[in-house]
Amino acid sequence: MTIANIVVERDRALIGVDTLAAYMPQGHGIVPESERRDRQTTKVWLYPHANMAMTGRGDVSLMAYVRLFLDHAAVRDFDHAVELMSSALPTAFQMAMTQRKQGTGLDVFPGVDLVLVGWSRVMCFKGRRWLRRPEDTDFQASNIDTWLALPEVDRVERVLVPTTDRGMEDLARKQMAWANENYPGTCGGRLMVYELTPEAISVRTVADLA
Repeated sequence: MTIANIVVERDRALIGVDTLAAYMPQGHGIVPESERRDRQTTKVWLYPHANMAMTGRGDVSLMAYVRLFLDHAAVRDFDHAVELMSSALPTAFQMAMTQRKQGTGLDVFPGVDLVLVGWSRVMCFKGRRWLRRPEDTDFQASNIDTWLALPEVDRVERVLVPTTDRGMEDLARKQMAWANENYPGTCGGRLMVYELTPEAISVRTVADLA
């Protein structure tokens, strides 16, 4: 369970993520329980030249292959990346499934929820989401018009749009409380906030989520 909260404004975008490495239930035997609690990872991939970032949750291998695809394609900007995703996602899916089977013997797809946020040619920030659940046969694409909370605790309780670091922390702690009741030990570590503006990308640690 990864925390990934995305806010898209005209002249700014915010991405808040936790850092605890997540493991599929089927793969728990690969890394001992004691070590899994201490593993942390990057959950946002930056494209500074394109003023764009990628984040998501679920199949980390698939997301890594999407990153590889976009790098090899020499992506120009956010709009170009969105155009490429119709080719990148099926290719990344097949590569991730093959690599997982060969490397671990696991023939399972945990699902993926992938988001691109970046400065568009129409001179504002935009967000695009691709969701594929384990039982799905294809990726479902949608726009992020204002914001997206993952996990979507806004469906079970009222939360405010996290436009500040404090707002990001408050939302993340609500998500941690929900996750600890339903999927204990699946998210945590540090809360990192990535801020994109037309001129720069900044990264900061906001809180220790424990």
